[in-house]
Amino acid sequence: MKILSIRQPHAYLIIEGIKTIENRTWETDYRGRLLIHASKTYDWKGHQHYMDKGIISMGHLNDALNSPRGGIIGSVNLELIFNPGTGIQNPWRDFNKYGWLFTYPEYRHFVSCKGKLGLFDLEDQC
Repeated sequence: MKILSIRQPHAYLIIEGIKTIENRTWETDYRGRLLIHASKTYDWKGHQHYMDKGIISMGHLNDALNSPRGGIIGSVNLELIFNPGTGIQNPWRDFNKYGWLFTYPEYRHFVSCKGKLGLFDLEDQC
């Protein structure tokens, strides 16, 4: 199974089903179930952005801040990828990047493992 590393608070928001689109500078042909790895690094800039825009409640941000890092926290289905400049109107969508649309998020038992750039395989890393 493929894994994607994402910094908190984004990983938490994706597994909660709140953030449905992840923006990336690259695309992949892969579609289907994808494990979400919460990297050890916390994205304070993203946290502040969510606070400033009022997109996320303080409760969710506090939960994200206290969520596990440095391992797999759940899985999603990668449905499709929007090209830059196209796609649905969505508060999570950055039209300058590829928009990865996630559906059917679910929590999994936390598994500690190192993250990696790009998509990587479960058996290679954990």
